[in-house]
Amino acid sequence: MNVLFNLLIFSLPLGVITRITPFPNFSFYLHDAVAGAIFLLFLHKVIFEKEKISHPQVLNAFLIFIAIAFFSLILNFGSLTLSAFFVSVSYLLRFLIYGSIFFSIQFIKESSTSIAKKLMVSGAIFIVFGYIQYLFYSNLRNLYYLGWDDHLYRLFSTFLDPNFAGIFLVLILLLTVQYFFLERKTKIKIVIAMFSVLALIALYLTYSRSAFISMVLGVSILLFLNKKIKVIIPLLFGFMLLLLFFSNLKIEGLNPLRLASAEARVNSARDAIYIIKDNFIFGVGFNAYRYALLRYDLRTETGAQNSNADAGTDNSYLFILATTGIIGALAFINFGWRLFQAIKKSKKQSGFKFLVQSSLSAIFINAFFINSLFYPLILVWIFILAGTTVNKKQ
Repeated sequence: MNVLFNLLIFSLPLGVITRITPFPNFSFYLHDAVAGAIFLLFLHKVIFEKEKISHPQVLNAFLIFIAIAFFSLILNFGSLTLSAFFVSVSYLLRFLIYGSIFFSIQFIKESSTSIAKKLMVSGAIFIVFGYIQYLFYSNLRNLYYLGWDDHLYRLFSTFLDPNFAGIFLVLILLLTVQYFFLERKTKIKIVIAMFSVLALIALYLTYSRSAFISMVLGVSILLFLNKKIKVIIPLLFGFMLLLLFFSNLKIEGLNPLRLASAEARVNSARDAIYIIKDNFIFGVGFNAYRYALLRYDLRTETGAQNSNADAGTDNSYLFILATTGIIGALAFINFGWRLFQAIKKSKKQSGFKFLVQSSLSAIFINAFFINSLFYPLILVWIFILAGTTVNKKQ
């Protein structure tokens, strides 16, 4: 389990470049394979070695959501082809596998400080890849035929998307800031401070407004919890000046006042609401959203096959409502609440609790703009941190 978790942590900087697509609408990555191995070992320990799982209330809430999501898919079986059904089931299986990370981490023999350091190193590698990409590979126009947007002159690193790269950089930044507060050695604090600056600059170069909003909220909450309230206003003021002076109003992607992406999100939300109205109780099935768009003539067959975005809508909360209905949404809220309560009640050093609470807050606000609640690499990061925080053995 230790080896697998180390592999998982250091697979994060590779992002989506390990993608393999054996057939349309179905892709898997290196981190999927490692997380799958962790899930199988977790099942072995629970079923055959009779290991007890910590935080059973969180587990029950998680399994209830999984059951409702699967039931919603069964209810919509008649409107799906067999291949579409199995592709949809694969998304649910993936979410089940990533959720098991939170519970599996109780079986590793490593301190929470060690895990945090490894996550920081992994984040540093991701940032280095980001700067290399920004300098030598400034757009994705040559991959447009594979469903990627061009993202001209923006940092997207190995995620090939500046918005998801942006929220990931926010999580890295929160980790480095919290570690700075916990570290006592001056030399190490200087190194961490320099790393934080590099992470902040990389975040700025994504020009992701959703990431900026998440950063403002997440860092403010983290500083407030650490009783560093006086730092909040100068830090936010400095970032606003940076945004003002180094933006480019002539280039759409670099313009903080751009409307195209905002209009696209509004259209995405409108489509989701249209589907929700007809499927309010149990949704269209998790995750059969792509096929619902086709059924409602909101996408063409060609567009749905090629797009990397049609598997979900931009807003995570609308996505949950559309795919699992109000019943699934309530179950998901219950799972989130149980998870948050477990973190809050943890007797671990308060700094780790503050980190997870601020990170979750950043993701929750970011999920209004992009589907970050179900983005695998984000799930890996937050489930590792959350599992480490509530684990009494570490």
